Amino acid sequence: MSSAITRTAIVLLGVAATSLVAWFAVAEANGSRLYSPAPLSTLLPVLYLERGLGLLAVETTEVRLVAWVGCIYGVALLAHLLRGRDRIPRVSPWLFALAAVADMAFLTWVFQHGVQYQGLVYTLALTFLNVGLILAMAFVLRRNWRSPSFTTNYGFHLMLALWLCWFSFPWFGEMP
Repeated sequence: MSSAITRTAIVLLGVAATSLVAWFAVAEANGSRLYSPAPLSTLLPVLYLERGLGLLAVETTEVRLVAWVGCIYGVALLAHLLRGRDRIPRVSPWLFALAAVADMAFLTWVFQHGVQYQGLVYTLALTFLNVGLILAMAFVLRRNWRSPSFTTNYGFHLMLALWLCWFSFPWFGEMP
C-alpha cells in the first residue's frame, strides 16, 4: 500500500461508499426497514443546512443533500490516510469513544419510544447492530494499537464513517 495512487483510489472509494450509504440510509426510510434507519447523525446536518441556514428552497432536495453530508463524513475521517501512515491518529479513538458512548446513551433514552413506534424486533435489531458495530470497531482499533498497518487504519476509519452515516443514532419516531 505504499503507492500514493493506490492510497488515493482506496480513499476515494471509501468516500464514495460513505456518500452512497448515507443517501441509502435516508432515501429508503419510510417505515421499519433495518437497512434504512434514517440516522439522526446524517439527518440533523441536512435539516440544519436546509432550514437553519436556508440553503435549500425545495424540500425534495433534502435526500440529495444527505449524500453530500456522507461525503463530508468520508473526507473528514479518511483524508488523513493519503499520507500513508499505519498508526491511527490520536484523535480518532477519542472521537470513536465519544460517538459510541453518545450512541449507547441515545439508544437507552429512546428505546421505549422505538418499541412504541417501530416495534420490539426492529428496535432490538438496530440496538444489537449498533453494539456489534461498536465492538467490531473497538476490535480493529485494538488490533491497530498492537500491530499498526494501513489496512487496519483504513478499516477502522471506514467502519466509523459508515456507522456514523448508516446506523448510529437511528430515528425511532413515526415515519411518514
